[in-house]
Amino acid sequence: MQKQPEDHPVIWKRVGWLKLILIALIFMAPFFSLSLSKITLPGTQTVNATQGLSPLYAEGNSATILSIGNYTKWSLNPSPPTGTSLVTSTSKLALAGTFQPNSNPSGVSISRPFLANLTQYPILYVQMSVSKGVSYGIRFDTQNPDGSFATVWKDTDALNHRQGIGQPENIQANMIQVIRTNMNKTVYNLARITVYVERVPSTETTSFTLGMTNFEFLNYRLVPAQSRGLYHSLYLTLNLTSTNSSVSTLRSIQVEGRLDASPNALYVIYLIDQSTIYRAGIHTYDPASPDQSYLITFPAEKLKSFPDNLPTSDPTIVIVSASGTLYLFSVKSVTLNYTPRVTEVATLPPSKDPPVFYLAIFVLLPLAVAALLYGHFRRERPEKSVETRSSVDVPRG
Repeated sequence: MQKQPEDHPVIWKRVGWLKLILIALIFMAPFFSLSLSKITLPGTQTVNATQGLSPLYAEGNSATILSIGNYTKWSLNPSPPTGTSLVTSTSKLALAGTFQPNSNPSGVSISRPFLANLTQYPILYVQMSVSKGVSYGIRFDTQNPDGSFATVWKDTDALNHRQGIGQPENIQANMIQVIRTNMNKTVYNLARITVYVERVPSTETTSFTLGMTNFEFLNYRLVPAQSRGLYHSLYLTLNLTSTNSSVSTLRSIQVEGRLDASPNALYVIYLIDQSTIYRAGIHTYDPASPDQSYLITFPAEKLKSFPDNLPTSDPTIVIVSASGTLYLFSVKSVTLNYTPRVTEVATLPPSKDPPVFYLAIFVLLPLAVAALLYGHFRRERPEKSVETRSSVDVPRG
């Protein structure tokens, strides 16, 4: 009687469970061994953002001023170097002295109390002259409810460790932005200022001078700028919501328009994106060439401070007058240029393969191959002997 097939799945009958393990390992091993492969998205995207612009607005050309006058209220801090002098009047001050040879840094400072509300007057303006060969800095404190002082400065901010150049400097900075960058919070009231002069370790004798003729806080009123006027800064707010920033990177912004300003006006182009300040060029206005094209290319020059009012929204391109007056800017076009972002397949690199990968490749896979070969040769030998015996026992006719 012919033997009937066994009553279980064919795959278990013909392949066996060891073969299934081997097949699974063969198919799974490449997935464990794949490294991160980079995929570059095709094409470069150019977006015309002209229609998404917000109405142009500006700072008026004249500012309201909080003058911290009467320089007689400044005083030398304790233990000044020998020979240091501070001469003050109601309109200016002069600090002078000499740093002797020293293997440690040398310094001297002056300070005074005052009150400034940054909500009303956010922009610091100081005119100062410091001799070459030394550095200087400006530090502010706020006052706590209990009367104690709290610092709002950092050594790395734009007002600290500045090199003296030996001639008058105009220092202007939005203090809300500086403090927010320093402290990661907003402070609206200042109560004390310290100005210092310093020198690195030196074997030389170094004479120094510091003069101050202006110490003020400013505020420029923000007004609409759709018509001709007298402006200090012009604000052009962009709309970047039309692009998918997760798959592309902004590489440049092209702004074309027609500028009207006083002859030879010196102005600076900035881009402000949240707390990041970029400077995109310094220009001189030529009335014979009113048509302008500004290209902001990334990575652009990053700054630690901004000299004027912060924009009402981000990102914003700001045209700031350094000298002269801005009358009007008529926007013709704004183009955003994006490049595809390189992405990576989310698979594990070889150096970070899990332990199961090494177990499967170096232990289970060799064992499975050995077991299959052993089973194959074990079955093959009895079958061959039976076949040989049968051929001998068959009677010959």
